[in-house]
Amino acid sequence: DITLYEEYPSRYLVYARRLRRWIRGDWQLLPWLFPVVHTQSGTALNRLSTINLWKIFDNLRRSLMPPTLLMLLAAGWLFLPGLPWVWTVLVFLPSVLPIFVQTFQHGKHNIGRLSLKQILKTSQLPLTRWALAVLFLPYEALLMLGAISTTLIRLLIEHKNLLQWTTAANTARSFRSKAQYEILGEMSASLVFAILLGAAVVIFNPTALWVALPFLAAWLVAPQVAYVISQPVTHVTAPLTETQRRQVRRLARRTWAFFEQFAGPDDHWLPPDHYQESPRGNVAHYTTPTNIGLFLVSTLSAYDFGYMGLAELSVRLRSTFENMDKLEHYRGHLLNWYDSQTMTALPPRYISTVDSGNLAVCLITLRQGCLALKDAPLLGQNRWQGLLVIIDILAETLQALEKNNPHASLESFEIELASIYERVSATRNQPSAWTETLVWLSGEGWERVSRRLIELLKSHPNLKSESLTELQLYLDLLHHSLQDMQRSLDLFAPWLGRDMPPALRDSLPVEMPTLGQAGAVYENIQAALSNLKLQD
Repeated sequence: DITLYEEYPSRYLVYARRLRRWIRGDWQLLPWLFPVVHTQSGTALNRLSTINLWKIFDNLRRSLMPPTLLMLLAAGWLFLPGLPWVWTVLVFLPSVLPIFVQTFQHGKHNIGRLSLKQILKTSQLPLTRWALAVLFLPYEALLMLGAISTTLIRLLIEHKNLLQWTTAANTARSFRSKAQYEILGEMSASLVFAILLGAAVVIFNPTALWVALPFLAAWLVAPQVAYVISQPVTHVTAPLTETQRRQVRRLARRTWAFFEQFAGPDDHWLPPDHYQESPRGNVAHYTTPTNIGLFLVSTLSAYDFGYMGLAELSVRLRSTFENMDKLEHYRGHLLNWYDSQTMTALPPRYISTVDSGNLAVCLITLRQGCLALKDAPLLGQNRWQGLLVIIDILAETLQALEKNNPHASLESFEIELASIYERVSATRNQPSAWTETLVWLSGEGWERVSRRLIELLKSHPNLKSESLTELQLYLDLLHHSLQDMQRSLDLFAPWLGRDMPPALRDSLPVEMPTLGQAGAVYENIQAALSNLKLQD
């Protein structure tokens, strides 16, 4: 039940050797085109179907195409009646014509929507492949003739060495260190052919030289081209700009908001399959193992992005796992569909190996992520980054609201959010100021935002309710995040921002401890508190 795939060739000569190996395999099936075939016990009637016979024949036909085209091209330049350029067009036009037809159809269907450059871009890759096929035509034609002749000799005359192969891995290793001159040696036969063909054209039909010369020149530089395209490609990824980073963060936060809204207690902390926004807001209250697995990984990702604290992460994961245990299983596997509200399996009841595999991979990922938490701070800057993203979304929502309602003045609201954004940005790298900033955000800062919202609703009572839905949603999420951050501070670092006796201050960590260090740190703090009580 394991499928092994051969690695895609990394160099042109590796690709050429693989092509030669495939052609040898195709031509070894030649006897199976006949009514009677040889078997281990003698001879027998060929029981292959017509379609299978056609597949064998078509493979042989395709392997003969490059040699045939090259012979036709040489004959057209040397002695066939008619103009040499006509024979050249007849050789190459059938393979390039479909590319132009496809480009024309693509342009016809997208006229007015795409620029000419965008339309032509679709044909760039096929034309490049076609040009390389023309460039390597002599080399591949001779390669195929060599593979065919080797197979026929071993098949019809020698009757041995039919299974003598050079594996793909060995071929790749043999060409790993090939220098340019070695590639030249591998393709020397095609160079000799091009030179001899050019000499023959000059001697026997010099009027065809002007047609043949561009192709002959291209074939002479083919080894250099093969060397160039065989070089490893280095992809330089441009870093995201700050604007792009903020856009990606907003997208990630909006994605997690889906799970916050719909994967809650009403659905037993299991994610619904999807939510239909229009024409009516309908939640699909059914789920699959794949949905559950991706939800678990998304929950851990939401923690990494600062959308929740350790306590909420623990509650969410535990709630989902407890309800997963209640679902119907078969030999340890979850079934493919469940009603997320009643937790019953939906018909037809079956197991999907794809979904079971997806869930297993997600659980492995979740486990590794949870193991890595012990080396992460109990409270980090990511929580403040999570706050900044929500404020950024609120600012974007206000801009959209102002755009859709030109008469609504939202400047005061935007100024208030900008002030909060600046204060949070300045605080996230200063743990000593976290408590003070949270108190201000939860108190005065929140009151200011709420006051601006009330003023907005009073001054513009005709705003559409759907225009305010997202604004209200992320204001609620902002308030929830502030409360959760305050709970996390009180639970994990209650000493931050508070005056402590000197004897106790020395036992407090200078930096935020990691989850793995927390036990020892809290024991030291407990011992210091006990000593302080004895002194009192």
